[in-house]
Amino acid sequence: MVKYQSTLIISLVRSPVFSLLLSIAACLASSASTAAQWGHWKPADATQENIWSSTYEATPDLAPEAWLISKMAKTPNEEIVLLNIEGRLVKRLPAELMRHIFEVKEKIENAAELEVDLYVMPGDTPNASAGTRNDRNTVLINLAMIDLVGDNIHIWAALLGHEIAHLKLGHGNKRAKRNMPLAAVKAVANVLNPLGGAAAGYLLDGVGQKFGRDAERQSDYIGVVWAIEAEYSAYGAAELHEKLALHSAKHPLPFLSSHPSSAERIKTLTDLADRLSL
Repeated sequence: MVKYQSTLIISLVRSPVFSLLLSIAACLASSASTAAQWGHWKPADATQENIWSSTYEATPDLAPEAWLISKMAKTPNEEIVLLNIEGRLVKRLPAELMRHIFEVKEKIENAAELEVDLYVMPGDTPNASAGTRNDRNTVLINLAMIDLVGDNIHIWAALLGHEIAHLKLGHGNKRAKRNMPLAAVKAVANVLNPLGGAAAGYLLDGVGQKFGRDAERQSDYIGVVWAIEAEYSAYGAAELHEKLALHSAKHPLPFLSSHPSSAERIKTLTDLADRLSL
């Protein structure tokens, strides 16, 4: 009986089926090793150094707290973890979204023939602004605006085109400067000049309502033109203000009081898109 079992075992070991099973086992072991290396699962003896991380920790690039989108867009990771100056979590963002926004920015820059630094800043109320920092054109968008717009590239094209138009048209040098609360002034006075007060997270107000409205209309128009040149929808600006109007219905946006009304803007921008889309 023992001899028979030994003969059977030897036969099985020498069989093609057994060889195939060994090959499969070796492949599975190799896959498990690769999986451990790339973070799909973590063996007990694994170290932090050889475990792949799907996140990229972004620390502020601009005081007090602002993160440069061009830097975030270059990460191969799936998620970006925004940390404040104290190293605490501010928000998690999909890296793919940052890449989409950065791509839109580059296309609008080409249409405008003007380069800008684009930053993300904290903020609970949707906002965006433009100014200069150390003689560099700077556009700021806040986290609430990112939540509002999401991954709609056509709205991003309109929004970024609008802000870059403020810079291109020199509104900051024509008394189109925007005010902000005193606390915010103290926080960014040494960072952004002259429009640092428009830091995302704070509401915008024109110095003079008439001039502010005119500047907004000019930037709206130019922004739509650039969006079309960059091959985005002409209706992105109207869609943006539709979203802002819906948001304002629940959470009023004071800056709309010194800018063209949402109803007026939506109609004007829709009519403009209709004409330019012919």
